[in-house]
Amino acid sequence: MTPTSKKTAEEVALAYQNGTETGARYETIKVDPIPNMKQDTIRGVDVSSYLALVRNGVQFYDFDGQPADLMKVLADAGVNYIRIRMWVDPYNAAGESYGGGIDDEATVLQIAENAKKYGMKVLLGLHYSDFWADPATQLVPKQWKNLDDKDLNDEIYLYTKKLVNDFTKAGVNIDMAQLGNEITKGILGVRNEAEDVKVWQTEPQVSRMTSYISSASRAFRESSPDTQLAIHIETPDMHNYDMIMNALQTHNVDYDVLGSSYYPFWGWGGNNPDNIANVEKMVKDKYGKKFMIAESGWPFTLENADGTPNNVSWDPGHYAVSPQGQVDEIGAMYKAILSNDNGLGAFYWEPAWIPVKAGWNNWEYNKLMGDVQGTGWASINARGYYPDSKIMYEGKPASGGTSWDNNTLFDDHGYPLQSLMMYKGFLNGYVSPANVTSSLNAKINAVYKADGVNLTNPLKIGDTLDLNNVLNQEGQQLLNGTQNTSVSESSLKAIFNDLQDGFKSENYVGEAGNKYHYEFWLDGNNTAEKLSNFLKANQNAKYGVPLTVNYNATLVADR
Repeated sequence: MTPTSKKTAEEVALAYQNGTETGARYETIKVDPIPNMKQDTIRGVDVSSYLALVRNGVQFYDFDGQPADLMKVLADAGVNYIRIRMWVDPYNAAGESYGGGIDDEATVLQIAENAKKYGMKVLLGLHYSDFWADPATQLVPKQWKNLDDKDLNDEIYLYTKKLVNDFTKAGVNIDMAQLGNEITKGILGVRNEAEDVKVWQTEPQVSRMTSYISSASRAFRESSPDTQLAIHIETPDMHNYDMIMNALQTHNVDYDVLGSSYYPFWGWGGNNPDNIANVEKMVKDKYGKKFMIAESGWPFTLENADGTPNNVSWDPGHYAVSPQGQVDEIGAMYKAILSNDNGLGAFYWEPAWIPVKAGWNNWEYNKLMGDVQGTGWASINARGYYPDSKIMYEGKPASGGTSWDNNTLFDDHGYPLQSLMMYKGFLNGYVSPANVTSSLNAKINAVYKADGVNLTNPLKIGDTLDLNNVLNQEGQQLLNGTQNTSVSESSLKAIFNDLQDGFKSENYVGEAGNKYHYEFWLDGNNTAEKLSNFLKANQNAKYGVPLTVNYNATLVADR
């Protein structure tokens, strides 16, 4: 339970290599309240890969170290909004998934239902593609690729309308919808030769793009008028954002929110808090729209936990690479967002995209799970739809596990980092509980063979024993943990295994001058009963509070 920062570099590297305890979850943080932060400010996360992971054996835990539903852990930590990406048909002709979390409609609906169960709102990130849509790649869904503009607009409208109706029938309200994903340089296959933002000033491309978005918008306005509609572009840039919003306004696109990606480790010149505040002000003053950050994130380590190269493998500067650095980056972002009254909040991108099997020694297993079960960023099955320049590298598949495991808010075994608590802390402040050591409160439960023997200061039922030297070094370490968090049953069992049984006391002298000693035995008739008694006595034990150990004492006469 040693924090990463107190381990040697070799210990940390070996932990990430072998999938053992890294100490990341024991790093402490301090969170200051954010001015203007309210209960309804979007404190959101994108967990689109979540269902693919848990279907394939990944377990998440709460802050007490107990297995828990990820959505409950998030809600308890102050998260109030879930963002989920959606692809039209993320499968090849053989029905094999493209990976990336397999975010088809059925998967997304199940994630949304789980989020609603814990009172969180839902944003659907509609890529209008069969796989990843981003500034460099905006592919038309396979079934739509031969349609002319009129039929494509009809298809977008009908697909979107059916989607809204399906969610409505399932009892899931779509609180916000994102019409396209990072459409800075195009959408649905529409680009210009230069493949840059000037596509939004070029005809007929700009008319085609805005008509597609309007078809999606119209479907929502008719079937779910209370859903807020967002446009999503990336890297805050005053000139580019003004250009794109001007095109949307000129072509009468109906939407409510301008969403932006914001990753300070990529292009600090545009991705900095001052730029967020300035762009957001322009969005309000010139176009009357609300503003949010649709994606952000920050690394807590530069180590690789699953064998797939990390997107961020260098120290970006600006903030520390640590859980506290995550708090500082996201906190600075929120201060900028809430400096204007049109700022809605933000979403952290994929804070739970951890390895299926921790340890980069397990890269082959993680790659296999990514290819077969869709748990990684991409499967080799995406080849043929997704460009080879993305899915292949030097003639070999570049598909694999997650490339985001060092940017998550959970460690590589599914335990939450303290940085997850920033979502509550941004409202009222938060300081991590201290790392403390529990003591052992050993009591005498029964005394045998003492009848008729008169000792000076004899042991009595309820007396305590000094067990400082009873545990070995490993057992002593298991008494260390985060204050007021529960001691897990596995730790209790390990502590029990280190408790000595049958040890002797110092000598006692009777009135007649005879010498005696006590022998101490854990309460119970056999090992199983002794363990059961120990676990029962400590079933609600928390670090910082003494553990109870009951012993029986037998008086023995010395020869």
